[in-house]
Amino acid sequence: MKIYKLIAVLLIVLTVLSLVACGKDPVDTSGNKPAVTDPDEGEEEGRDAVKDTVPADLNFANRNDNTVTFFVRNNDPIFTTEICVEKLTNDVLFDAIYYRNIDVEERLGVKIVQIAQPGSELDTGWQTWNQTLATSVLTNTHDYDAAAIHTYCGSVLALQNVFADLHTLQDAENGGYLNLSKPWWNQSSVDELTVFGSLYFVCGDMMITETARAYAVFFNKDLFAEKFPEENYADLYQMVRDGTWTADKFVNYLSQVWDDVNANGVKDDGDTVGYLYGTSPTINTWVYALGMDITEKNQYGEPTLSYIYDPDIVKAFELVQKVYNPEADGVLGGQRFASTGFDKGNQLFSINYLESGETMRSTSVNYGVLPMPKFNEEQDDYRTNFVGHVSALALCSDITAERRAIVTSTCELMAAESYKQVIPAYYNKVLKGIYSKDMPDAEMYDIIVESVVIDFGSCLFKQSGTSLKSYVELFNNAKKPNYDIAQTISGYTIAWELALATMLEGFENIQ
Repeated sequence: MKIYKLIAVLLIVLTVLSLVACGKDPVDTSGNKPAVTDPDEGEEEGRDAVKDTVPADLNFANRNDNTVTFFVRNNDPIFTTEICVEKLTNDVLFDAIYYRNIDVEERLGVKIVQIAQPGSELDTGWQTWNQTLATSVLTNTHDYDAAAIHTYCGSVLALQNVFADLHTLQDAENGGYLNLSKPWWNQSSVDELTVFGSLYFVCGDMMITETARAYAVFFNKDLFAEKFPEENYADLYQMVRDGTWTADKFVNYLSQVWDDVNANGVKDDGDTVGYLYGTSPTINTWVYALGMDITEKNQYGEPTLSYIYDPDIVKAFELVQKVYNPEADGVLGGQRFASTGFDKGNQLFSINYLESGETMRSTSVNYGVLPMPKFNEEQDDYRTNFVGHVSALALCSDITAERRAIVTSTCELMAAESYKQVIPAYYNKVLKGIYSKDMPDAEMYDIIVESVVIDFGSCLFKQSGTSLKSYVELFNNAKKPNYDIAQTISGYTIAWELALATMLEGFENIQ
C-alpha cells in the first residue's frame, strides 16, 4: 500500500463516525480455552490435556550450539525473572518459572540463558536497549536468539528488520516449531499484530508481565463503609455481576469523598480523597474500559485509527476528566504525595495493576478489587489492558537456518509449559490465593483477567513518532481543565491518518 492510495481513501475515512470497539479476550485465546479455575476443579488437568506439536524425539543435547539466549530488561525484577530464574527461592511464581525451564531444557537438551540490560521508558534506557539489540542483529553478531521487548518502545524495531516474521517459523519442514494457534499464544495479539501477513512479536503466557500488570480498580472497604453507611461494599461486587458497574457510578462515589484534614479549604497532601493519581496517571486504559479501541482492523486486515471516530468519545473523555482533573470533586493529583495514598488508608479508589496486590497485602488497608468500570450498562463486557512496558516475545531476524529448530522449539515449549505450570501457579495461588482478601475478590480476578484487550495501537505507537504518540495519548489531556477534545480531533485527524499510512508503508516494505 502506498501513501497516495491511502490519501485517496482518507476523505472517505474521515466521514466515518461509527467505529464502535469490540472486546477481545487475551485470556481465552483459543476460543475454547479452559476457564481459569482452581486446581481442585480440574483446571491443571484440563490444561495438561492441550498437547504441544513439538516432536517428542526432538533433542539437541549432542550439538555444540544448544544454548538459547534471550535479551531482556533489568530495570524491574519481574523482567529478569519471567524468562530465567537462576535458583529455587520458595516463591510460588519464581519456582514455577524455574521448573518450567528445567522441564524444557531436559526435554530438548538445550540451555536457556538471558542477557539483561536496562530498558526503561522513563529515561533513555529504552533507546540504548533497542540500539544494543538492533546493532547485534543487523551486523549478524548473533548475541541473541530472542528478546523480551518493551511492547511500546521496543516494537518500533520491527520496522528496522530486527525481528523475524513469526508466521514463517511455524513450518516444521523448514525447522520452525512455533504453533501460533495454540492457547499459550494470545490469539488476540496474533490477529491484531499481524500486518500484511507478517507477525513480528507476540503476547502470551510465556510473559508473566502481561497478566501481572493488567489494570484493575482497588478500593478501600473500610473507607467505603465510613463514607457510604447506607450501602455495603458488597454492593460493588454485585454491580459487577449485574453488569451495572459503570464509570458514572465510579465517579459518583469518588466525588463524594474529601476530608479537609488541615481545614485549609484546599485539597492537598494529608487529606482523604476519592481518587489520587500522583505523577503517573493510568489514563489510556480508560479508552478500552469505556468500550473503545486505539485501532481496529478494516475489511482488508489493515489497522485503522478507531476511537477518535467513536460517537461517544466526547462523553467518554468528559467522564475521564472527572477522574484525572485535579479540579474535579474528590480528586487529588499532579504530584507525589507523602501523606495521602491508598496504602495510607485515606484514598477510596486506586487504579493499579494486579501485581500491586503484593504491596497492598503488606499494609493494614482492608482492600477489595474490581474490574475497570464500563461506559454504560449497555456495553457488553468489562474491558482493560496492561501497562505499556510489559514484555512481548520477538525472535531475532539473524537466526540462521541451522538454529531455527532449536530456538523455535524452545520458545514454543516455554510458552506451553507456562500455560500449564506458571499461569495456574500465579493465577490461582498468588492472585486469587494470596492477594485476595475475600472470596468475591477471587471472583473479580476472573473477570479482570478475562477482560484484557490488545490491539495494534496499544503496542506500536508509544515511541513511533510525535503524531502517533499524541494520538495514542489523547486522553492524557483529561488532566487539563476545559480541554476541547473535539477541536483537537478535528485539527489533527489528517496528520494522524498520514502518520499511520507512513508506518504501514514501512511494514509493507520490510524485506
